[in-house]
Order: sequence, then C-alpha cells, then structure tokens
Amino acid sequence: MTSGFPTEGTIRQYLLGRLDDQEQLEKNLSQQMLLNHELSEIVDSIEDEIIEDYLDGSLSAADKKAVEDYFLRPAERRKKLEFAGLLRQRLGRRPDVRPKPAPVIVPEPAPIFPGGGRDSGLVNHWRSHFRTYCELAALVVFTVSLIYGVKVHHDLQSQLEATKKQLEQEHDRAINLAGQLQEIQQPVARLTFLGPILRDTPDTHVLEINPSTQRIKVEIGLQGRSEGAYDVRLETQAGAQIWSQTRLKASSNGLRFEMPAQNITTGAYCLAVNSQPERYCFHVKVTR
Repeated sequence: MTSGFPTEGTIRQYLLGRLDDQEQLEKNLSQQMLLNHELSEIVDSIEDEIIEDYLDGSLSAADKKAVEDYFLRPAERRKKLEFAGLLRQRLGRRPDVRPKPAPVIVPEPAPIFPGGGRDSGLVNHWRSHFRTYCELAALVVFTVSLIYGVKVHHDLQSQLEATKKQLEQEHDRAINLAGQLQEIQQPVARLTFLGPILRDTPDTHVLEINPSTQRIKVEIGLQGRSEGAYDVRLETQAGAQIWSQTRLKASSNGLRFEMPAQNITTGAYCLAVNSQPERYCFHVKVTR
C-alpha cells in the first residue's frame, strides 16, 4: 500500500464500522477517501473483497454480523452485492468438458390432442428452443445488470469528483480568508503624507491600529527640501511629546522611518520635522 495511506486492515475495520470509538481516525480516513482518488480505488477493492468473502461464506460470525448490520447500510453496497450474486449465478454455469457417451434416443409417442390429432412437431420445436430462450433471457438479465452496475459506479465517481472539487474550493477560500485576516491584524500600520496637514484638521488623515499593532511605518513627502538629516517628534494635540528621533536620513523620495505604536491611543496627533512650522497631523482610531 502507498506510504501515508492507512493499512488494509484499518480500512477493513472502518468499512465494518469498528472505528466508531476512534472518532479522529474515522474522520481523517473519510476525508482522505474523498480527496485521494488512489485511496478511493483501494477502498473500492476492499469493499469487493468483503462482498466476495460474504458470498463465499468465509467470514467469521462477528464479521458476518458487521456486514449485515453496518456494511450493507448504503444502497450502493447492497446493489454491488446483488450484482455480484447475479454475476456468480451466470458465470457458475460452466459447460462440462468431459466426453459423454452418445445419447440413446428413445422415441416418444406423440401426444394425442382432443379430437384424435397428433402434433409432435410443435412440441419438439418448443422443447428444442426452450433452453436457448432461457439462456438468452439470462444473458439479457446479466447485460442489463452489468450496464446498471457501470452506471452506478460512474455516478458515484462523478459525485466523488464533484465533492473533491468542492472541498478544494473551500480549502482555497479558507486560505484567502486567513490571508485577509492576517492583513487586518498585521503588527505594522502605514501612514503616508504627501504634504503638511494643519493641526486643526487632523481628521483628514485617519490611522486605524489594533491591539496587535507594534510599529507604524511613516512616509513624508518633503516638498522642496533637500536630502539630509532631520529630527522628528510625535506630539499629542495638546503639545505633549510622545516619541522623537534625531538625524533621520531623507532621500529624494522623502523621509521614511518607523515609530512604536505603544502609548498611542485614540485621538489627534502631529509629527513635527526639524522644529519647522509645518505639522503632519492625523487622527488615530484604535479598533478591537
């Protein structure tokens, strides 16, 4: 058996309903059967073996009871059992290949019908073709059963493929949702300014952070200023300093730096650069 698959003994116990007390193992095996086509084929093969053993009468009393009480609950398994029984009946009639002595033909008197007439030709014709009619009827039953069995197997396979596709779609959807949740709860928040924002209009720039946010990445566009080192400090609306850093290097794209999110609560704040009159003000909203 392929590495990573349950053993044939485990699959057989599962099919006979003896893993009910091992809920996690039964659940994992059911999911593997839905998602792995190769394992599904192995399970089908073991189902056929159980049916053959049941028809042969080689099962123990406990296994026979498990087959009748649990294994044959699904309608498709009962149909497989019925089909296997019909197939055995059909294939069990093998011709006897031993030489037989030439039959001794004893003429039979022709039946006498009312009115005194004899119609031996009609009776002999019926007897000679009766066996052929029976064989043709049995062949028709066998062919219809075979076609029905193939159709049932095809329908089950189609349902299995549809279920597998649906599970794959659900898996992809779960991954996407997990990624979106991670983005929402990411430990880094971003704050971008293209130009100075007045102290009295901080609500034009809103920064949302959550309890898991650890750092705030800030990007400030320094319009008309040259590259160099700048001093930056973070102040509340009342002018209290919360954080500062000196000699931050700027580039032609502006000033980029990180500041900690600790001690920042809901309210208005401003960033001051090099003690210039410009302020980069924003409003913080702490979400839960």
